[in-house]
Amino acid sequence: MDRELEHIVNEVGITGSGRRALVTYEIGSIDALLNAQEKISNAIELREGDKLKLLAVIRWRLANPDVNITADFDDASIEKFLGVEQTLSPTVDKEWNHICNIIGLPRGSREKLEREGVQTMQGLMAFQPNLESDSYKPNIWETELWKEAKEKEIELWKEAKEKLLLVIKWRQQNESADIVNEFTATSYETMMTHQIIIKTYIDQALGQPFRESLGPLYTSVREKNLLDDVIKKCQRIIMAASNLREQCGKFDYNTFIDKIIRHLHSLNEDQTEEAMVLIEKLIVIAGRTQSGKSAVKGVIQSFAGMLKLPLIILTKGVDESIDLRIKLRNMAEGTTMQSKHVVVASTKGDRLGYRMKDNEIFEAIDGITHGGTLVVADTHQQVLNKACIAIKKFRERLPGGKFILVVDEADAMLRTKAGSQVFEQALQQLINLEPCMRVMISATPVPFMLQLVNLGIEKDDIDFFGLDPSEDYVGIEDLRPLQMEGKEVFLEHDELTKSSAVPYTNEKVFALYNDAVSRRAGTKGVLLLDISSPYVTADGNVKQKAEAVQRKLLDDKGVDIVVIIYTASGLSFKVPGKKWEHDQFRKSTVGPLLNFIDTKYGLAMPVFIFGYTKMRRGVSFRSTRRVPTHMVMSLGKGHHVSTIVQTAGRATFRGRNVLNDNGFKSVTVLMPRTDHSVVVNYQRYIDHVNKRIKCGDSFAEAMTGANELVPDTANFLRETFRELGAIKGERREFMNRVQHEEPKGLSANEKAVRAKFWDDENAQKLLRSIVRLQKGHYKFHVDDAREDLAEAEGLTLSKQKVNGLLSQFVQGTLIDRDPENGKGWYLVTKINRNRLVHFMNAEFGWMPDDAGADDGFEYDSSDDDNDSSIEPESEPPLPAAVTETSTDASDSEVHHQGSVRPAHNTPSTKRSNKPADGYHVHVVTPPAGVGTVESPVEFSDTDDEFEASPPVRSKKRASKASDNGLKKQRIVSQPIVNTNVTQHIERIAILDGSNVMFGDVVGRYDGLKSWWIQWDDETNAVYGEKDLHKGFRLYTAHQSNDTSRDFLEARASRYGSTNDIPMVSPEDDFMTGKCIVQPNFNRRVYYAASGETPSKIATKFKLMAREIVEMNKPRDGYKYINQKRSGFVGYVEGLHMNNIMSTRRLLPLPFLAGPLPETCIFAVLNFPVPLAAPDLAAATLAATSNFCASLSIPAPAPPPCAPMLELYLPRRPRRL
Repeated sequence: MDRELEHIVNEVGITGSGRRALVTYEIGSIDALLNAQEKISNAIELREGDKLKLLAVIRWRLANPDVNITADFDDASIEKFLGVEQTLSPTVDKEWNHICNIIGLPRGSREKLEREGVQTMQGLMAFQPNLESDSYKPNIWETELWKEAKEKEIELWKEAKEKLLLVIKWRQQNESADIVNEFTATSYETMMTHQIIIKTYIDQALGQPFRESLGPLYTSVREKNLLDDVIKKCQRIIMAASNLREQCGKFDYNTFIDKIIRHLHSLNEDQTEEAMVLIEKLIVIAGRTQSGKSAVKGVIQSFAGMLKLPLIILTKGVDESIDLRIKLRNMAEGTTMQSKHVVVASTKGDRLGYRMKDNEIFEAIDGITHGGTLVVADTHQQVLNKACIAIKKFRERLPGGKFILVVDEADAMLRTKAGSQVFEQALQQLINLEPCMRVMISATPVPFMLQLVNLGIEKDDIDFFGLDPSEDYVGIEDLRPLQMEGKEVFLEHDELTKSSAVPYTNEKVFALYNDAVSRRAGTKGVLLLDISSPYVTADGNVKQKAEAVQRKLLDDKGVDIVVIIYTASGLSFKVPGKKWEHDQFRKSTVGPLLNFIDTKYGLAMPVFIFGYTKMRRGVSFRSTRRVPTHMVMSLGKGHHVSTIVQTAGRATFRGRNVLNDNGFKSVTVLMPRTDHSVVVNYQRYIDHVNKRIKCGDSFAEAMTGANELVPDTANFLRETFRELGAIKGERREFMNRVQHEEPKGLSANEKAVRAKFWDDENAQKLLRSIVRLQKGHYKFHVDDAREDLAEAEGLTLSKQKVNGLLSQFVQGTLIDRDPENGKGWYLVTKINRNRLVHFMNAEFGWMPDDAGADDGFEYDSSDDDNDSSIEPESEPPLPAAVTETSTDASDSEVHHQGSVRPAHNTPSTKRSNKPADGYHVHVVTPPAGVGTVESPVEFSDTDDEFEASPPVRSKKRASKASDNGLKKQRIVSQPIVNTNVTQHIERIAILDGSNVMFGDVVGRYDGLKSWWIQWDDETNAVYGEKDLHKGFRLYTAHQSNDTSRDFLEARASRYGSTNDIPMVSPEDDFMTGKCIVQPNFNRRVYYAASGETPSKIATKFKLMAREIVEMNKPRDGYKYINQKRSGFVGYVEGLHMNNIMSTRRLLPLPFLAGPLPETCIFAVLNFPVPLAAPDLAAATLAATSNFCASLSIPAPAPPPCAPMLELYLPRRPRRL
């Protein structure tokens, strides 16, 4: 420090820290001081007084450049310049000064705020957003000398922010209060005490298992109404990182955090043993493809980090799991989750050994000192050996510890109806570990939404969030069909074949290619996605197609393009005139490869990407400066709706500005018309559900259109033949579950279908045949159509020709295939039962009366439910209880009988060369004039039998059929239960005391959270008492952890006493392969057939084989069983199989088959019949009311009495 500066420092009184700061900033002369004005202004190390004096010295020197400093400068020289500095800040008011004194605001923090203009209460209120985020930080110079001071200042600033936020909260609660007189040290200390409670509750209790020692803390939060403050503080902590907030776009993360905090709080709210049970919270997040769903996982990850919870994220694909781990690590920056605790189960990227990988996972999933994230792929090895084991290890260290499960691409995890794949069983085991919260994320959530509705989940146990896209999002609505000669162009299904000169191309496809490379003015960055060739190695594969397209565009257009192929082997690319490059980017993602091409060859070079399976889901196709501009998509008929929407979504992205900068306003696509309609309408349906939930509907109400019909424009299944998801039968179940508005005219696709068949004589006559056939039943066989064509139209067509036309009708969504009866069977979809006339050309003859509105089969709600087909591949629509007529063909007198029997209103079974046997049933009929079930019925004594004949197909043939003995029947319809509860009811007997009851289900009714099941017990053997008759059973759904009802107390023991397992006697060998349920012991007992191993039994009950072994091994006589071999395959009365000399026959061996499903039986109501239908309903209602009253629970709504319908019994109905 030179003599002049030393003189100045001494005169103005700068000592200690001020002098050290001058040394640190290398200010050793007056000239250096003049050049350091900005540093001094921003230096937090300098005390505010020293800073003002040095700035005043600078101003004095600038005003007096020629004055001799050592001779003429003293402390009085800068007084007027200090005044200039003071005038820069307004006068601090007394309220602000009072606040600072009460809360003890550090001087440095106060000076910093005042320089920012916070010098009044109003200024502090306006500064609140900065205090709640990380955007405002103290400006501290990065030097080793001041490192310790910097850390201390940051801590002081954090403390100051919390204090000021409390002041703001007090002011919001006391808007009209006098701050100086009413904001006292006492009121501030009370708020500080609450703040300490809130912080302690978040850190020690909110995410942890219930602990008795924290009882006063739980009580304080509840009694002081601090939950809202807990939520606000959590929101600030979780969303502190600006990077995470920016990536979330329009996602309502505050509401999301609010709901999950309230859920966790509810687990601790009641300090009873029942409250310690982990109740799973289900959250559905429906986000558009490529709209930033990863940011939602980032929010959940930050939440888990704050509460020190393990987070398991399940996603589709190993490569995708590695890529997701990278994204999550980037989003962990600035949050409470450390990036080193975000790990992936796969060893593909880091090549760690088995033990090293396990150690990495266990260290991350600590759950005590920190939170951690484990990303696993959809393989049973990763789910079982990594995720499940990690959670079990975590709970060994922390019994009862909570964890979170996120299922990404959740619809892709549903693969079979029975959940029989090993991955599905592994996932179920992970779910059985009871996460405190399960978040299901997908752009195509409808399949698992349908599953959740079928489970009957309570409104409070599931939440739905729609992920609204940001303004720069290019979505489904921006996919514009290719235009040729001013008209939109679409592909036909199977129009592209590998036999063309260039595989899987035609004139339309090359029109799209030419549009992409046309080099219109201002266009660049062309990126075309071609998803049409399903082959990788066979002729016509993606590599051959890419080479042929590259060569043809160069020959015909003189345009060079770079081609990329994306298969399971990875990425490969080829530039014009060079060989394929496989190694450089084989294991990379698409983004880095596109960035490489953009840098080396420029945006003027078009890029075409060819692929199939790997391009359908979960991958982004874009670089920093290049986004999709064109797409051709042609997937086979076997692909379901979810795949279609996901594949089309590969052309969506966040980056509209990039698209516009490259000279494009939308993405041009070429795909089948029906697929384009599905893609657009699917998103409209999700938007409708989201809107209805925001209006107050429950999840089920919004999805099914219970309160407001789903718009016809959102009916995405109306114009497609494709299945809803991977599980067959969901399409029909969804169509009958969801209530849509009536179609308003024909859609563009339907008009195209009508034009296709309008002048086709064979198609027109076949349409008329279908209309006639549906009068008898809405299901028909191809041979039925051929016979009708021959008899009514005089047209003889081969079976192959008729099947071909019917297949085209299926593609045009005029009819549908019948999955229940298999090949050759079709059905008229509900929506088209009265609309086929719109596709019929009057020039070809007969037209239905009144446009088909009232002509033909009369349907009601039970028929619609029959369509839903709970087990579409194996079960027929279930019949209702009926009263039937029987007449003698030669006599008009009606004979009555005194019993009620089931009638089967199912289509005939598959045809065979053998003569069809009639179905013999006992029938009764109401007397003439009795039109409804409510009318009293008088039965006569006559007992006849009736043989049913084929269904009547037209009015013309009805009289002829009557001559052959066909009689019209009247049935009483009942709605059919439309949930999977019947999957374990229909074929399971009920053990009630000493009675085992078997019987066919002859009627069901779906009520709110309850099911009425009518059984026919009269014709089957029973165990014990054998005079049981037909009766109603009442079933209800409940959560397995609900311990609030008396009848569930028996669930305390897992298996109960093995002495209560009934053995069978020789006359009861019919029980082989049967299962009984014992509600009092919460268990099922299965009577195994000879040779059935625990592995086979486990498959039947969706369990793991070792579970069957573990629950049966302790039983007497089962000591030596294992998964592949049972201790004995059956037993003889009084003797085990160990006695090999026994000659007595083997009987079924009872195996414990696990606990009851989540949906559990709690009532069995039996009473003798026959009763007239009104008496039966009244008796059932009375018994149910008494039963429910004894348990102090509300009785469910009784089955409705429906009007009678006129039907014809089909040939050879199939029994259950």
